[in-house]
Amino acid sequence: MPDGSKSWWEQEDLPRIQQLELLREKLMTVDRTLELLKRGWLVHDTRVLSNMPEATPLVRSHRGYRTVFELIRLHFSTFRVQLDDYHLLLQAKSIPLLYEWWCLLEVLHILHKILELKVGGDDRTRPFRRLISDGRDRFVIQFEGNQTIDFVDQTQRLVRVRYEPEYRSIRDSGGLGFGLLGGASLRTPDIAIEIYPDEGGLSVPSLIVVLDAKYSTSDHERKLEIVRGTYSKIGVFSTGQEISRQIWALTPAAASPDVTKPWWASYCTVDNNGFWFENFDMSNTVAGAIQAKPNQPGGRSPLEMLIRLILQRAGVELNDEAKELAQGVR
Repeated sequence: MPDGSKSWWEQEDLPRIQQLELLREKLMTVDRTLELLKRGWLVHDTRVLSNMPEATPLVRSHRGYRTVFELIRLHFSTFRVQLDDYHLLLQAKSIPLLYEWWCLLEVLHILHKILELKVGGDDRTRPFRRLISDGRDRFVIQFEGNQTIDFVDQTQRLVRVRYEPEYRSIRDSGGLGFGLLGGASLRTPDIAIEIYPDEGGLSVPSLIVVLDAKYSTSDHERKLEIVRGTYSKIGVFSTGQEISRQIWALTPAAASPDVTKPWWASYCTVDNNGFWFENFDMSNTVAGAIQAKPNQPGGRSPLEMLIRLILQRAGVELNDEAKELAQGVR
């Protein structure tokens, strides 16, 4: 300042900048020291802690060590994420229900690999909830009817997974543009994958893939007949177009195949063998049964191959790696 006094900047901002410079120098020193320590034989990469380790006698007897250990323990117990599955297990009343849940989680796992999970929206319609309990994040899985999980492809096209969706007749649809075209008033498949022509909004799906979990001793042909007769008349009310054109029963039972190409066809039974040809017209309806169970031979999942193929044929833009795998099934 002309009168020799310090300006407002010199009084207020300059001291803060100088203090930050000192802190920056100290942090750089700490970083260099940490890099040197990492080169030592005693310090090496290890797994992320899943449980808090026990304090050793040395830690307990040394005041400084004991104080630091208590801080670590407090941080670990406060910020550790917990997956609460207790109430989920209480709902599991039978093996068929557990199998149904496994199928749903497997479908979500497959789609998460080949598409992008869409964030935002109404969390009340999703099976995954985040709760705060005793200052800790607690993630809860709770399966209920009419839940949705949304994914998008590389063009932001919507692919919606619905658990136990309620498809109703035009009279009971509540203004929805699609539902049951026949005489039934309600159909609730276990899982539906709705593929939309755009980002969703007010549009109707261009294709619905019905996946119905069937944990029973019935053969593939019997399961195929059941799902085909139950879910084949879901469509657009204004045009009468059927959109539930891929209808599949999921079963742990093996198939009796008469088609062996691609390799995963041996796990399937279909009512239209044209499905296995590259030029198959997706406007046609296919009903089938596919073996789906954990730990299948070679770690390969026929269900994953089926979902990849259907999505790609429907024009969904999979990620690059998923495209290569889907092309390999033909």
